[in-house]
Amino acid sequence: MLRALLVIVIIVGAVSLMVFGPQYLRTLQSEPAASAQDTAADVCDLSGGPCQWSGSGDGWQVSLERRNPDAPEQLALRVKAPAGALPEGALVAVLSGHSMYMGEYPVPLQANGDTYVAEFEAPLCSQDPDMAWTLALQSGQQALPLPMNPVFRTRH
Repeated sequence: MLRALLVIVIIVGAVSLMVFGPQYLRTLQSEPAASAQDTAADVCDLSGGPCQWSGSGDGWQVSLERRNPDAPEQLALRVKAPAGALPEGALVAVLSGHSMYMGEYPVPLQANGDTYVAEFEAPLCSQDPDMAWTLALQSGQQALPLPMNPVFRTRH
């Protein structure tokens, strides 16, 4: 009787590990460890205005605008890059959860001179309607290194 109970417990444990283990490991991988360099200076809140870097008037600028006050998830993204700053390939903004992992959402940008634009709807989180998202830029398959993390919230 004891052996049968032990076998059942082992089988239930193995099945639980197979079902919940991959999800737990993805959560661990997506949450970066806090470091001394992970400070407020590394984050740029797009809700407070555009994020700019490179010090000169022809530097980078990323801005986000709400298209409709009644629908805060409808957004317009504008990225201005200096001439010749981008490698060949399409420019894509990749949204990923800042406050919790919810996957990655690519937003293709359309070139308009030295500015790239996109209109999109931000993903909504049923757990946290004020979810924070980090925006990263990619040219083709190559991630562009940014000196800061542009962040925005779905509801403001």
